[in-house]
Amino acid sequence: MLSTLAGAQPHATAVLTAALSSERCHHAYLLTGRNVHGATAVATAFAQSLVCQDRRGVDACGECAACRKLTGGNHPDVLHIAPDEKGKIGIDVIREVASRLSLCAAESATKVVVMEQADRMLAPAQNALLKTLEEPPGATCFLICVARPKMLLATVRSRCQRIVIAPADRAAAAASLGAGGAAHNVIAVCTALAAGDVLRAQAMLDGPVADIVADLTALLGARVVPSAVMDLAANYGGERDDADQVLAVLEVLVRDRLAAKFGGRPEQLYLGMPEGPSGESSALSVCATFLRQLRRSAALNLNRTFSLEHALFCAAGLLS
Repeated sequence: MLSTLAGAQPHATAVLTAALSSERCHHAYLLTGRNVHGATAVATAFAQSLVCQDRRGVDACGECAACRKLTGGNHPDVLHIAPDEKGKIGIDVIREVASRLSLCAAESATKVVVMEQADRMLAPAQNALLKTLEEPPGATCFLICVARPKMLLATVRSRCQRIVIAPADRAAAAASLGAGGAAHNVIAVCTALAAGDVLRAQAMLDGPVADIVADLTALLGARVVPSAVMDLAANYGGERDDADQVLAVLEVLVRDRLAAKFGGRPEQLYLGMPEGPSGESSALSVCATFLRQLRRSAALNLNRTFSLEHALFCAAGLLS
């Protein structure tokens, strides 16, 4: 419920509760911030308040038929969009949404679209969405969750009211995850990459992140052998999720090593002080630049094995 999220998301809930109280909701909200779980929670709570048949103040009742249908994922007037198995949101999905919105609402006065990871939309999909945002059909509310708003077209962003989602409490998340027995540095990396989102951090811990941290630390902690780089890239490059996690952890490792070179204290580093050779700062900077370019190209169908090789060779100073 919106009221229960007020402590963690005071700004977002204040804006949305004011819209509900005045009955003047914007047709599109852009929920921005790296706290992906927080954005989804706010969007879902607001969507439920919009379609609830027995709303109590600004909160949905949670008991009526509309609330039960939304919770079950089958409310006819609430559309949920998320990236496909390739991590993309294509134009066909947006066209289907526009077609559904052109129909009369079945049960609610407002049709609601909840979109997760909107920065995964391809350019044609964004252009198709823009047409709907410019001329929304009837009483419609878009709740667009995005961690990297600059990945969206400026024209799409300009049609939405922006709401900043507060980051999650990393210290609380780390304390919650510590009971599982994972190494402190691995937990620190997970909570940092998940922006304090406990569920996302736990999902990372359930995967190969501990092995990734160990493999990268060992590889870049000694004189790098090119064949070892290619073996590691081949080992993790076959699975999209694994490869993306290696690149994310490598970002942390490169950040730590640059920080250490320029006087960073041990408590300021996620993985602790580097052991052994840590590469020249120029090489680490080149690697950081390449990793940033990869993030900007996240929507593309990259060859992740080659990307891993290139990033690791850069970090080791073997590529300029």
